[in-house]
Amino acid sequence: MADYQDIRGLRVKYLSADPSTTTAGEVWYNSTSGTLKASPLVASWASGGNLPAPRYANAGCGTQTAAICVGGGDPYLTTVSKYDGSAWTNTTALPASRRNMFAFGTQSATGAGGGFAGSPSTTATYFEFDGSAWSAEEACPYSAFGSAGMGTTTAGLVAGGSTPPAVTTCAEYGGEAWTGGGAISTARWYITGNSGTQTAGLIFGGDAPPVSNSTEEYDGAAWSTGGNLPTALRGVFASTSGTQTATLSAGGSADPPASNQASEYDGTAWTARPTLTTAREIGAGAGTVGSALVAGGLTAPGPISNATEEYNNVATIQTITTS
Repeated sequence: MADYQDIRGLRVKYLSADPSTTTAGEVWYNSTSGTLKASPLVASWASGGNLPAPRYANAGCGTQTAAICVGGGDPYLTTVSKYDGSAWTNTTALPASRRNMFAFGTQSATGAGGGFAGSPSTTATYFEFDGSAWSAEEACPYSAFGSAGMGTTTAGLVAGGSTPPAVTTCAEYGGEAWTGGGAISTARWYITGNSGTQTAGLIFGGDAPPVSNSTEEYDGAAWSTGGNLPTALRGVFASTSGTQTATLSAGGSADPPASNQASEYDGTAWTARPTLTTAREIGAGAGTVGSALVAGGLTAPGPISNATEEYNNVATIQTITTS
């Protein structure tokens, strides 16, 4: 019969004290306390620093300790805010007021475009931020709101959205110019992506209508079907530094009401994780599958939010018992 080392590739260590750092799945015997210990992954949400003001339809990208939140409403905003892991600070504003934009990149190399430029007008404009200033770049090939963006300012990707109506269009950005990409399978808006790269992209949910639970994966040329979300949702938050095989989703809406769901994607299937404290949709996400955040959004039916919640899925020390 296989033992623990054969299965996990690790030995059960005999230690006089718990290690200061652990690896997920590690098991050891603490000879001082006479207990068997393990280090499983434990996921949880905690409150972070509030946005300077409530907003929804805001775009986000970056990491949990270096995130950026761009535009939003209501009304249409030029506001841009940076997060340092504890507090948000307003920085250089967008050149024009926007909401429901796509965004990709990092806090110091952000691409943001599309969205609403004023009801009912959508726009194809695309801007880049270098950490201190915004510049207008070549416009996206199509004008839409509620599109999904992912990648970087030198290798970006945008897919779907509504002009209106909803579109299957996809476009790739090479740092200077946009070119056409492979069309997504189903036209939809309020679609979520923001995870993955230009050659390994990921989108999920959205409003076709009806609201969708489908996931699609991009290989740099064409989209293929992935594992379905547990629930059909639009306006979901995502870990924008996630990957095609490791992404966190949170919140969203079945239109109505807003959802507090959270789940992780492993490249094949979605698995439920601890839920958000507050159900909400259409806000900014950032981070990785193990260290993410959501900020702002619409708590429909309810007020616009300024709250930030941080997600961590980390290895923690626990005692193995027979109960």
